[in-house]
Order: sequence, then C-alpha cells, then structure tokens
Amino acid sequence: MTTQMPAIEERASRLEGAYEQVNERLGDLTQAIASLRSEMNSRFNTVYAFLATLVAANLGTLVAILVKG
Repeated sequence: MTTQMPAIEERASRLEGAYEQVNERLGDLTQAIASLRSEMNSRFNTVYAFLATLVAANLGTLVAILVKG
C-alpha cells in the first residue's frame, strides 16, 4: 500500500489557501484591535474630563475657603 504524494502544484495551492485564511483572520484581528483602541481612548478622555472637573471644583472650594477665612 503506497500512497502517492500530492503534486507540488497541489501542495502549493493548499499552502496558498491556508495563507489567505491566515491573512484574512489577521485583518479581522487588526480591525478589532483598532476598534478597541478607539473605544478605550474615548473612555479615557471621559475619565480625564471628569477628573479635571473634580480638580477644578476642589480648587474652587479651597480658594473660597481661603478668601473667606
């Protein structure tokens, strides 16, 4: 029982198909990472704005206390 090895063209074709699948998956992964980065940047900007508002409010309160006191 001998099995014939596939021809070089057939093996190259299989490799090419596998390469295309990997390339497609990497493209999807790249898009997912870009989307995640965008979402994280948006959330961080919201947090930074909230923190800046808190700092400004606390400074305003401290200034008011110091001026009145």
